Amino acid sequence: MSRTTALLAGLVLTTFLHLATAETYECTIGKLEYGEGEFCIFRNVSYSAKSTASIGFKTPGNSVQTRIAFEESELDHLPKEFLSKFGKDMRVLHVVRCKLQSVVITNAMEELFATDNYIEKVIVHQQSGSSPIKSIHLQSNRLEDVSNITRNCKNVTILDLSRNELLSKESVINLGMFNGLNQLEYLLLADVGALYLDYDNLPNLPSLTLLDLSMNNLLPSDLQVDKLSVLENLRVLRFNDIGFAQLDYAHLTQMKSLKQVYLEGNSFDCVYLVDMINFLNEKGIETPVARPATVCSTGFKVEKQMCCKSSDLGVPMKTTKPVSTHGSTHKPASELNEVYTSKTTETMPTMKTTGSAEMKPKTSSGNGVSKVTINFSCILVGLAMAKLSSF
Repeated sequence: MSRTTALLAGLVLTTFLHLATAETYECTIGKLEYGEGEFCIFRNVSYSAKSTASIGFKTPGNSVQTRIAFEESELDHLPKEFLSKFGKDMRVLHVVRCKLQSVVITNAMEELFATDNYIEKVIVHQQSGSSPIKSIHLQSNRLEDVSNITRNCKNVTILDLSRNELLSKESVINLGMFNGLNQLEYLLLADVGALYLDYDNLPNLPSLTLLDLSMNNLLPSDLQVDKLSVLENLRVLRFNDIGFAQLDYAHLTQMKSLKQVYLEGNSFDCVYLVDMINFLNEKGIETPVARPATVCSTGFKVEKQMCCKSSDLGVPMKTTKPVSTHGSTHKPASELNEVYTSKTTETMPTMKTTGSAEMKPKTSSGNGVSKVTINFSCILVGLAMAKLSSF
């Protein structure tokens, strides 16, 4: 075989292989189990930036689609062909459990659900002055840096970064890194591996109404609850499943706007727990329980629908009588029912999810609950859908 013939044969083979690996996917219009409204749903998509030669995407009748979802698919990145076709018009993207290593927030995007992936990088095409995105859900990924989001997505109202354990540098979480997100209402930082909060750069989040720090092993000796009083509109604080045995709960009354604090799944002595709850309730701060306890581990019993250390089996823990603070004139909580409870608790029972694993509370500090699970995606989707319905 001559050299020219061999080259031609190689070229033909290369072309054939290229065509053989090209794949075109067409979406179907339908509803997701865990979302509302209709989506253009791509199923069983397989894409690797290194090994996939080319890929194509179609819509029924070549129609313009603004709500896109991937199901039962594996993509290490969003293909450039996909971004080229949908990037201009796409408003909502659901790409859950797809093994993504990066994700793109395109110019027109308003909602992003990219939970349970391997995302290390978020690429933002939006500009801070005109950013339309309102809801970002990146639970259970591998993010270390979210500066692209905080720098460019200035109008976001819901930001879920739970279960990104690399986010807390040296086990420290810096709430000040979210400063500048003046529209942010819900910040979820559950289970990000934090032991400490950074008090050198205090948060300035004027619209924040819910802060979730649950499932972190925060050290009570380091926790300075009074520092959170700078969050002037905070109404809901989640301290559940942290492993606390004690808490400077009197300082919570310094937070004039606080209406609810979640305390379940901790290691409080029962006498201490009852005193704390009674004190907070008297000051107008509710202590709701998302998962009422019915069975507790050995050495724990149920009080106020929570598991707590039983004093019947040993010497009771000494309790510290809280000092009076300026927060002693709280009125009974009622506004929260409109702002938070109606937007989450009421929607949770009807929400379904197949896009996220259940979050299990940490038990290393002895929270006393023999078996407890939280379907965290349900909470997050409820938040987003309720919030967006008000726009």
